[in-house]
Order: sequence, then C-alpha cells, then structure tokens
Amino acid sequence: MFKIINNFLNNDDYFDILKKISSPEINWFFQSFFLYPDINRQKQLSHILLNDLIKKKTKDEVEVNKQAMSIIHNLTTKLKAIKVNKAQLKLISKSENIIKFPFEKNKEDTMTAVLYLNKNNGYTYVEGIGKINSEDNKVVIFPSDTPYFESSSTDEDYKALLTIEYSVN
Repeated sequence: MFKIINNFLNNDDYFDILKKISSPEINWFFQSFFLYPDINRQKQLSHILLNDLIKKKTKDEVEVNKQAMSIIHNLTTKLKAIKVNKAQLKLISKSENIIKFPFEKNKEDTMTAVLYLNKNNGYTYVEGIGKINSEDNKVVIFPSDTPYFESSSTDEDYKALLTIEYSVN
C-alpha cells in the first residue's frame, strides 16, 4: 500500500508540531555523513523521538515522555498506528547540489510514514513510487521493507521531516 496525502494533519495539529520541534525542550543532535564519499560534507540534525517516549524509572515502572508523545500523537492516531517502532525528526542542511542519501530499508511487516515539515526542492525517492516532493504537511506512506532515500535541498536552509515506522495490526 503506497499513499501520498497532501494536508495530512489539520492545520492546528501541524503547526503544533512545528512549534514543539522548535522549542527548547527538543534537543537536536548533529550528524555528519562522512562515511559516504559523495556526501562527506553534508550535515544533518536529528532527534530520535522514540528513545524519549518511554524511560525506565525502576525495574517494573516506566515513564512516558509527554513532550515527545505530544509531537507524534496526532500523527500516529491518524495513521491508526498500534505500535511505533521508530520515530525520528530530521533537519538536512542545504547543499550546493541535490545530494541523495543511501537507501534505507526498515523492518518487514511495518509501515513507514514520512511527514514533510517544510517546502523545499528536496525529495524522497521510494522504490515503486518514484520522487515525492517535499511540501508542508504532506505524508508519504509505504511498506517499511520498501527501499527509499532522502535528498538534500538547494533552495531552503534545511529540509525538515518526521519519519515514523509503525505497525497497524
């Protein structure tokens, strides 16, 4: 099942995510892709939300991070996600030329949703669909074992997205 949906979230929910990810409560972590020769200068900031969702307090007690949960709650509800395996925010810095990041392939029997958080000339390439342009509040949904890659952009300071791998049954 492949889906591309414009204006996926209502405006209040979408702008709430934008407000929360730019707040001081969200820590961004710097990554440099030096392992790949053609993208050795490309930079990315990321925040792995799933790591923040549940923290062990004691051996038998866990605590849910309300800030991280509030960022993905409306998205996962609309996706009808039963279980979230991965949730990550990404800011990919502007580049002189469009740079393609290596293919990613996630767990089988799950779905991947990429929610675009800004409009730019970058894109996601999903095998079987092709290029999906980065546009505010657009989501692309596909089986997680489908290879895909992200590109950088050249017209905005960054490309922002929220990626979730989830189960629906």
